[in-house]
Amino acid sequence: MSRDPGNSGLDEALDFFDDSGVLDGPSGRLGFVLVDEDEVAAMQALNLALDRAISAPSSPDAEIIQTPAWNDVVDAARGALVAMREEIR
Repeated sequence: MSRDPGNSGLDEALDFFDDSGVLDGPSGRLGFVLVDEDEVAAMQALNLALDRAISAPSSPDAEIIQTPAWNDVVDAARGALVAMREEIR
């Protein structure tokens, strides 16, 4: 797959989440993508953390992921992974 040099990896990941609606409207994805309310809550937490981390004026990905707010994104993503894995068991 060729990459558009104007798009960053972070932009592509955010586009995926936008297209799936999992972050902007997780309760509307319940039963389609998300299995239960724990997964919905985890996606809501991830959405909040991402909004805070990327709300700063335009910054390169490398700068964004070095901010303290990015640690919250990582923690929220880890929480979402745990919630989703519990449904697999």
